Amino acid sequence: MHQINFARVSSNKTKTYVIAAVVLLVLIIGLVKLNPFQGNVAGVSTSKTAIKDALSTTAINREFSFPLTDDKGETVGQIKYIIESAELRDEIVIKGKKAYAVDGKVFLVLNLKIVNESNKNIAMATKDYTRLIVNSNEAEPLSPSIHNDPVTVDAISVKPTRIGFSVNKEDKDLKIKVGEIQGEKTTIDIKF
Repeated sequence: MHQINFARVSSNKTKTYVIAAVVLLVLIIGLVKLNPFQGNVAGVSTSKTAIKDALSTTAINREFSFPLTDDKGETVGQIKYIIESAELRDEIVIKGKKAYAVDGKVFLVLNLKIVNESNKNIAMATKDYTRLIVNSNEAEPLSPSIHNDPVTVDAISVKPTRIGFSVNKEDKDLKIKVGEIQGEKTTIDIKF
């Protein structure tokens, strides 16, 4: 009769279990590190892009009402276009990525709120309501080059957004004109 060495069989089984556990642990760690959904919710990254504080900020706190028209040009309600503040920045975030002002320039950013009190969603071009006058040159109003248009504002809601301009650091006498393209405009001096 053969004698079986249980100590050796037990030792071999233990080695097999230890090796299997190590391989399984390595696979789990590898899958966690390579997981394309890690840190994402519904395809949205949870990482934040940090930017420096504004170089200067000034409160504006002006509210304007404009007619809301449908695709036939008929007025179906009003929107409120609120300019909360203006900032000078040397870096901003555009579509999740940092953008830096070129040498000798800064970004003039206007922080807005669009209020839709109607029961329908709207999409609008926020840049169409504001022009920048630089160095008292009324003959050359500047349109915003930085915007999120078209901005969609859900029914009965408020949408924060922003528009911006690239200006020279030495530009003086900054003013914005606010109003409909074909309508009357209100001039607001921007003093930093």
